[in-house]
Amino acid sequence: MRIPATHLAPTIKMAALQRYTPNEQEYVNSSPPFTDIVSDRSTRPPSIIEQPTPQSKGRAKDEELPRIDQVLPGPITVILVAIGASYKNQCRLEPYIPIYLIVSGSCGIATLVLVIVVVLSIICFFKKQTAASGIMAICSLCTVCLASVLLSLFLFAWFIAGNVWVFRARPNLNTSDIYSPNYCHPTLYQFAFGIIIVSYIGCAISCCTCCCKALLSTKNTFK
Repeated sequence: MRIPATHLAPTIKMAALQRYTPNEQEYVNSSPPFTDIVSDRSTRPPSIIEQPTPQSKGRAKDEELPRIDQVLPGPITVILVAIGASYKNQCRLEPYIPIYLIVSGSCGIATLVLVIVVVLSIICFFKKQTAASGIMAICSLCTVCLASVLLSLFLFAWFIAGNVWVFRARPNLNTSDIYSPNYCHPTLYQFAFGIIIVSYIGCAISCCTCCCKALLSTKNTFK
């Protein structure tokens, strides 16, 4: 007796389902759930690639800690203005020494304020991501760059003038007789003299550091 094809179709379909369903169920049962993968990933030890090396730890720690040249300028500029203003009329030998300290400290404070302004402008731009904030950030950056160049040129010329005033007064300096025409308060003069010497030492250290970094980078390039 011949069975019609229409009667065989449901039977063939059922057999196919019975044939592939167990395999699919077995695959589902054999695969670990997502929670197990997450828990296993969180509990297993990090691989060799994920483990931080001592060198990377040291570099990260160095990047987190502020450098001394980033911390010192703020307090030093305030001290310059404070000492110059406190002993403004106590140096008959060279009245420009306290003025030199006041102007140097004021320019340093102005530079720090400009840097803070441009940093805040950039932060505002990244938070808002608008055209107005972008224009404000660009204008602030250009203004700070121009002001920094002008201040740097002025401070360089002012530093040379301070060297002339401080070192010219040293041979005739009198720090004991307040009625002498060559009198200058010892704290004022010694601080101005020390600031100039420290500036020279800082420039020398910066030059040596830049030269060493350049040599190391060149050496690593040719390896």
